[in-house]
Amino acid sequence: MLKTNDNPALTLDANGKAYLYGSHLSCGCVPRFTVRLDREVDGGALAKAAAETLGRFPQMAVGLAWDKSNYFYIPIDLPAPVFPGDGTQVRTMGTEDTNGYLFCITYGGDTIHADWFHSLADGLGFLVFLKSVLYHYFRILGLPVEPGDIRTSDTEFEAGEAEDAVMKIEPRGDGELPHLPAFRVPGVTTDGDPDDTVVQIRLPFSKLHGVVKEYQASPVTFICPLFSSAVHEKYCAKEEERPVIASIPVNLRPYFPSKTTRCFIAGAGIPFGRKIANLSFIDILNTEKGLLDFQTQADALAADAKKTAVETLVLLDAELPIEDKRSMVRAAIEQASEQTTYIITNMGRVELPQSMEQYVEEIYPCLPTALNPFTLAVVSYKGELVLNVAQRSADTDVCERFVEILNELEIPAEISRVYTFHTMRYGE
Repeated sequence: MLKTNDNPALTLDANGKAYLYGSHLSCGCVPRFTVRLDREVDGGALAKAAAETLGRFPQMAVGLAWDKSNYFYIPIDLPAPVFPGDGTQVRTMGTEDTNGYLFCITYGGDTIHADWFHSLADGLGFLVFLKSVLYHYFRILGLPVEPGDIRTSDTEFEAGEAEDAVMKIEPRGDGELPHLPAFRVPGVTTDGDPDDTVVQIRLPFSKLHGVVKEYQASPVTFICPLFSSAVHEKYCAKEEERPVIASIPVNLRPYFPSKTTRCFIAGAGIPFGRKIANLSFIDILNTEKGLLDFQTQADALAADAKKTAVETLVLLDAELPIEDKRSMVRAAIEQASEQTTYIITNMGRVELPQSMEQYVEEIYPCLPTALNPFTLAVVSYKGELVLNVAQRSADTDVCERFVEILNELEIPAEISRVYTFHTMRYGE
C-alpha cells in the first residue's frame, strides 16, 4: 500500500525516493561535509546543538520504515547521532549505528565530519542544516555569533522546506535534453565494497576567477575541459568515438525559487571528445560553455527534471515488491551511468555570517564514487577553491596531470592531501 501522510516533514521527493531503493554501491548516496574549526570540538556541546537543530528541521528527524511494497519516512525522537571519532568508522545509515537517523556527525580534535543520506537532502539542502548546527554549537559555547539568514531554532519550520519542488514545476514544452553514450573508464567496480582515494586540490579562487573571467567562461566550464582532457589523455585510444562526459547536477533553486532542503536538481553533461580536443583552448571553452548554456535554460531544465521525476514516481509508487523495485532502480542507475564518465558537483561559495566565519577554518564536501571512476566536489570558502576528487583508482596521475594543466595556465593549483575514504553504508 502506498503510504501517504499529512506531515510535510515526511515528504519524499522523486529523487530522494529513488535513493531509498539503491545502495552506497550503486550510487554515491552518502556524501560528507568536513568542517575544521579554530579550536578543539566540544562533543557535549555539539550533541546539544544537533538536538536543538533537529527540533527546527523535522525533515531531518526521520527514520526509515517499509512494508511489502514501499519505503517511507517515519518521525523519530532519539538521541542526535553525534559520535566521537575521526570519521573512519563505517556506519550504516538508518540503523542503530546512527540512532536510526539517515545522517551522522563525528568529531575529533578540531574537525567535524557530517555524513548524510541523499534521500534527505541534496548538498545545498544539507548545508542549510549544517550551518544551523554550527550556529547553535557556537551559541552554546557562549560565542558572540549572529545567525544572519541561517534557519535557527528561533524560526519556525515551513512546509515548503521539505517539499518536492520538482513536482511543482510547470514546464513549457517538452524540452527533453539529449543523452549521449559516454566513454567509460574500464575496470571500475564496487566488488568488495572498496575504499575511495581522495585527492584534494587547492587553488586561490581569485586567481581562477580572473582567468575564467578573461576567457568569459564559468568555473565549471573551465574546470571540466581541463579535467576531461587529463582523463582523455590517460584512458582514451586514438580511435575512441565516445566522448568523455562530465555529468553536472544543476541546482534548480535559482531558476525556480524554493526553500526546500530535499533534492532539487537536474542533470546536464559536458562532452569532451576527439573533435573538441583538436580545437584551440579558447574554442574549447566557448564550445563547452555553449553546450552547458543550452542545457541550463530554465525550460529545458524544468522539462527534463519533471519528466524524470514523473517516470520515477510511476515506477516507485507501483504496487510491486520492494526487491523488484530495488532491482529496477539498480538497472536504471547502471543504464544512466553509461551516459557519464565522471561527476562534478559545484557547491559554489560557502558563506557564513562574519561572526561565525572566524571560527570555521575550512568547510568542504566529498562525494563517493560508487560506479564512477571520479567524482569532483568543488567549493570555495575564504578565498580558496577546494576540489576533492574521489577516485576508484589509487593512481593519482590524472589529478597530477590536471594540476599540471592548471599550472601551465598560470593558476597556482597544488595537491594538498591524498587520503582514503570509505563512504557510510546504505542498503547493502
